Amino acid sequence: MLNYERDLSNTINRKVNRMKCYDSLYFSSNENFNNLFSSFELHDKDIFSIIGSGDQAFYFYSQGAKQVDLYDVNIVSIYYYILRIWCIKYLGDLYPKLKIDYIKNLLSIVKPINSFEENIYKYWNGFIDYISHDSELDSLFFIGSNPMLEKYIDDVSALDKILRDKKTSIVQMDITRPVNLDKKYDVVFVSNIPEYIYDTKSFNTYSNNLDNLLKNDGVVIGSNIMYPGPSIIENKVLSKKYDYHNINRGYYYTKKG
Repeated sequence: MLNYERDLSNTINRKVNRMKCYDSLYFSSNENFNNLFSSFELHDKDIFSIIGSGDQAFYFYSQGAKQVDLYDVNIVSIYYYILRIWCIKYLGDLYPKLKIDYIKNLLSIVKPINSFEENIYKYWNGFIDYISHDSELDSLFFIGSNPMLEKYIDDVSALDKILRDKKTSIVQMDITRPVNLDKKYDVVFVSNIPEYIYDTKSFNTYSNNLDNLLKNDGVVIGSNIMYPGPSIIENKVLSKKYDYHNINRGYYYTKKG
């Protein structure tokens, strides 16, 4: 899945090539987790979540989720998520400081535990060697520094212990294209992905993917960032199989019948 040389080159040239799988990053989530998830029992649940900034996974684990598996169309999000794991594990920080010296110090004490982490390690070393100013590190992110997770997690060492005990599956995936995964989940969190789907064909594929990913009593939870509710196309497609429920700054779908 990861090829750090290819991914490093595409990250450096992302503003020229404009590939959504090498997009800019969220430093932190801009979603209100208490609003989105307060009505749901997350303890002991299997959750399939977008990676985003990584805040989502850390929040779910802090709420007692049994397993959180992750997906994102943006490959750079995978590299950032593991960097944040290392920040928690080695420095006790929920978020990295967007400083070259900070990342260099972190990498000097990181010990990759497998070939996957070795790829991540080489990627960040390559990126830090390539740039010469902190502003170039900051430019990876289109949402600025806003460490919202600190409102929900006050014991980083406890989160670190949880993360060490979990084996999170991570897949680079576009949920609007056909996917074939074996596992089924209690919760699928899509953030505001549907706000970027504009055609019936993509929504049909999205709906079929949800069918395959969800347990019969599972829920799809999403957030409203740009619009107050589902688009006409989303409602037309998903209403065939799902019941829509509105919540503050978000919504959820349940399977009909």
